[in-house]
Order: sequence, then C-alpha cells, then structure tokens
Amino acid sequence: MRLFAPPRCVASATVLKKVLCLTSAAIQYFVQCPANGFPAALANLGPGDGSCAAVSAIDSILASGIKSGYSITYTPGAANAAGLISTYTILALSLTVNVTGQRAFCSRQDGVIHYNQTGTACDATVLGDPSLQ
Repeated sequence: MRLFAPPRCVASATVLKKVLCLTSAAIQYFVQCPANGFPAALANLGPGDGSCAAVSAIDSILASGIKSGYSITYTPGAANAAGLISTYTILALSLTVNVTGQRAFCSRQDGVIHYNQTGTACDATVLGDPSLQ
C-alpha cells in the first residue's frame, strides 16, 4: 500500500488547483470590470490596488506564470470594437513532462477544465481534450 503520491502526481494536483483558481479569477475580473470583459493579461489578475489594472485575485507567484513545475499561460481573445475581451484560454504545461508533471490542463471562458494525458498540449474546445468530471 502506497502512503504518498509520487511528486509528479502532487504537482498535477497542485497545478489543477491553480488552473481552477485562475478560471475563477478571470470570471471575477469579468464581473468586476464589465467594460473590459476578461483581462488582457495574467498580470491584471495579480496583486495591486483592486482596480481593473490589478484586481488582486491571485498572488504574484501565480501571476508570474510558473508554478509547481508548470508553465501557465493566459491568452486573451481579440477585443471587439468597444475593447471588450469575451474569450480567453488558460494553458498549464509541465516544464519537463514525466518529471515535473504528467498531464496538461487548460480552460477557457466557459469555465470547464480540460486535460491531456500526454502533457504536451491541451485543447479546451468542445470537441477537444476531455473535461474533468
């Protein structure tokens, strides 16, 4: 009987929580800053004065884009004519697959978290990689 999970399983669980946190933070930003829609950059979710420039929804380490052996990328969609961003993608890839983590994780504006078992890419579209249940 194994009492402890291997480190890469722990890293995957930790980064999954961070993707969930970022997804919630993006939705919080959308509600708090309706004229902007979703944030233009990960830094807009980070520490600051609580304005739309930095809503303080995540810590500075997560805002840096590297956490628990994963690279976390936030990509906003194109802004419309009014400057509103209505889509985004969050992608978390292991810095070294099978060493710092096994799976890749991603989400987009619908809030659904997806995973890719190979850890090299992740597709958050409806017909893309499986979603977490």
